[in-house]
Amino acid sequence: ELLLTVEEATVRNEACETAKAIAASLPDESYRTEYADMLSRLSRKEWFTSRMSAANLIAVGYERMGLGAGGSDGDGGSDMADEGAATAARQCAEHLSNFAALCRDDAPMVRRVASQNLGTVAEAAIKVGGREAVDGTGDESIVVGTLLPLYEELAANTQPVSEKSSPSFLWSLYSPVIGGDREIRALFRYFINCVCLAYIYTNLISFS
Repeated sequence: ELLLTVEEATVRNEACETAKAIAASLPDESYRTEYADMLSRLSRKEWFTSRMSAANLIAVGYERMGLGAGGSDGDGGSDMADEGAATAARQCAEHLSNFAALCRDDAPMVRRVASQNLGTVAEAAIKVGGREAVDGTGDESIVVGTLLPLYEELAANTQPVSEKSSPSFLWSLYSPVIGGDREIRALFRYFINCVCLAYIYTNLISFS
């Protein structure tokens, strides 16, 4: 956890990759307690480097938080499954909230890492929530209600989302699970915004 906060980018990036490898070998219980708690701490630390690491690791870990909550068979298995599902739902909501805060972070470096991982979070949200994540109502519509507005905010920022993050995010939404007219219109609008911003940004650089 300490290495995930250091200022040296090479060390911090290697620490992120190591954390992902360790997390992949953790049992679900340890993953949903020690590891998930570490991600929450990183996302709220004062120094911006820890929040950069959090933006990377939350994006990768979101899917397992939502899908790794199966219960056990036998007596009490149903209760354990219900408890696991409730824990997964709570952690997904918490980490989505943390990730949204990182997308709006005061530090541009944190926002850039978050924007580069927005597509990963969108894809994971669809895998976890299915169609409900797209065309649900209120807080249930994670993609349209939370992630698309985040993308629009990042794209409209004075430092727009990178050319790497825009196609990644938009492509992650082009899925069989998306079929409603509202989602298609919203996606098309954001795609046009992305193209226009990229054109303007490129020409501003060429004339500077």
